Amino acid sequence: VRGGAGRFTAERSDFATRRAGIVAATPQIRERERDKMVHLASVIAARLTTLGVEATDAELAAHSGVTVFTTAFAQWVTGDTQSPEALCDDLLDDLASLTAQLNSSTETV
Repeated sequence: VRGGAGRFTAERSDFATRRAGIVAATPQIRERERDKMVHLASVIAARLTTLGVEATDAELAAHSGVTVFTTAFAQWVTGDTQSPEALCDDLLDDLASLTAQLNSSTETV
């Protein structure tokens, strides 16, 4: 996750913000972007599987990582002052905390 986020530097911020606006405003491009993220998660999951991660765990990790990345990217292009890497770190921490909280809850969702 951090490796992908590290490619988005301050120098790329203006371009990334303009691109995100175009994607958000165009339904066909939004759909294509979603398809690209699903494909990216599949590629990551396949790689994790070749490294010995069980297939279900690989899928879960890959899709979670892509979700963290896309959420961090969306925050970054809408003006968050943290770097995409820092945003990913914060979101991964949030996800871990949320998972722990849900695991300890007796409530059903």
